[in-house]
Amino acid sequence: MVNMYTLSFLMEYALFELRAIETSSLEARWFIQDILGVSLADICFKRDMMVQKRDAEKFISAIEKRKSGIPYAYVVGKKEFYGYEFIVNEHTLIPRPETERMIDYILSKDCPVHYLDMCSGSGNIGIVVGKKFKIIPTLVDISREAMDVAKKNGEKHQVRCNYIVSDLFEKVEGTFDVISCNPPYIPECRKELLSKEVVDYEPERALFSGREGLHCIEKFLRHIHDYLTPDGYAIIEIDDEHKNKVMELCRNFQLKSKFEKDYNDVDRFLIVKRS
Repeated sequence: MVNMYTLSFLMEYALFELRAIETSSLEARWFIQDILGVSLADICFKRDMMVQKRDAEKFISAIEKRKSGIPYAYVVGKKEFYGYEFIVNEHTLIPRPETERMIDYILSKDCPVHYLDMCSGSGNIGIVVGKKFKIIPTLVDISREAMDVAKKNGEKHQVRCNYIVSDLFEKVEGTFDVISCNPPYIPECRKELLSKEVVDYEPERALFSGREGLHCIEKFLRHIHDYLTPDGYAIIEIDDEHKNKVMELCRNFQLKSKFEKDYNDVDRFLIVKRS
């Protein structure tokens, strides 16, 4: 029985097993770094390094999980967002890089006294804002399991937070200077167009929101007026194809609105204020 493996053997194993994945070469190196602790810079110079059986088995198990379709972030249990590493699992949406633009916008404005992050998931948005501004964010999510992950991330990054398990504003009290929200906004009819990785593994209620994808956003906008301070604002991530419908909702609910673009020059973020 083999008790040790070379790093080069494990690299070749990963490349072969993940060959059906478009980013197999990159992911194989990530696994070497995240599972075995060998930096990307050192991989080429340590090909003959011996890996203990226990570590090799852990590496092989991770490769098998990824091969089965489980997203990389769920296999390793973490995802980087805005330069910080966040714990993630099957109860939390995997943070996307385009959402980082929301952080840029918030940080470009005055520091809020009272700040709330709605649909917080892993807590990535609220915790980064709390850390950067050195404030106590309020994180809200409908999922108790997701909130458990957010609590771990708050502890990991040493950010004190208020945690509320609630269906949007149902259990929220008070008003806030800034409210951020990355709600579910994918129409159910688009499910078949998404990758199997997303549909099979990411939490459904963090992705889909009714036939048109607007159920959660409409409910959020309907009540937002009662939770913003007079000069406060909310920033919400949206599907750019919803732009006209979202503008109509804002008019119906007597909200001032404008849009901010993401890094790809797409109208990704809705900014609303009380009228």
